[in-house]
Amino acid sequence: MSSPETGDESGAAEPDQPKPQEPKEVRTGYVPCSAAAVCSVIMPGTGHLVVRAPVRRRVKVVASLNVVAMIAAVAIVGPVSGTTDLAEIVASRVVFVGLGIVLLTLAGTRLWSAIDSAWIARPVQGRPVKVAALITAALVVVGGVGPLVVAADYIIETDRAVERVFGSDDAETAIPSELTTTTTDSPTAVSTTVPRNTTTTESTTKSTATVAPFAETERVNVLLLGGDAGPGRPGLRTDTMIVVSIDPVTGDTVMMSVPRNLWGLPFPPGTVLAEKYPRGFPGLANAVYPTVNAHPDDY
Repeated sequence: MSSPETGDESGAAEPDQPKPQEPKEVRTGYVPCSAAAVCSVIMPGTGHLVVRAPVRRRVKVVASLNVVAMIAAVAIVGPVSGTTDLAEIVASRVVFVGLGIVLLTLAGTRLWSAIDSAWIARPVQGRPVKVAALITAALVVVGGVGPLVVAADYIIETDRAVERVFGSDDAETAIPSELTTTTTDSPTAVSTTVPRNTTTTESTTKSTATVAPFAETERVNVLLLGGDAGPGRPGLRTDTMIVVSIDPVTGDTVMMSVPRNLWGLPFPPGTVLAEKYPRGFPGLANAVYPTVNAHPDDY
């Protein structure tokens, strides 16, 4: 028989059952709301933990995406130690566009997490406090997410520019002119003039030798001019002036930029411009081309 002291035949007392813990109350107010926004911008998911908000599945997914994007960003940008490494990233469109997607992912996860956690922790009473919390959270989000969006936009615009410059589409010349081709059927070269945008086929001509262009020239110098003109802006200013000097034998190339604001640009002795301006051009270097172009007969 069981005794009243033990309550069962073995004499063992029943263990006390642990009381279920009540969920902690979510912190609300100006300070929790602001803290949630700041922490979420730094690391999505931490803002919810700070204000004791329930960590839902969406929060876990957003936090996981942010971690993956951070790892990808470090993997892409981490090895960059100079302009050469940076140029390699820009040259690889897959990597460059991937970096833009990574930045947008970082911005999106931080934006959603900050808004969600700040909304959960928003003040429930007092209109001035609510307005102050809203403004603070908005400033935190703009300051933390804005640079990522701007960086992603720069990447997108740079990719478009590179694609336009190095695209495979046919280029159109500003001033179409005739093309001159040389064919050889004997030691005597025959030059023919071919209108632009036409194609010729030499089915009966046998080429015996091809002389390298500029074979007897020490260096070939090419002047690249980038003009700046538009509606409401009279004249054309060559704000970009680059001299490209090429060794036709080795292909060695040197590029020299002429500053647009260079004053008193000198000219080679014996030229018309040197006689006209013996002390150099009386103006900025970007005004030389429009000045000469306006008076082609004089120069």
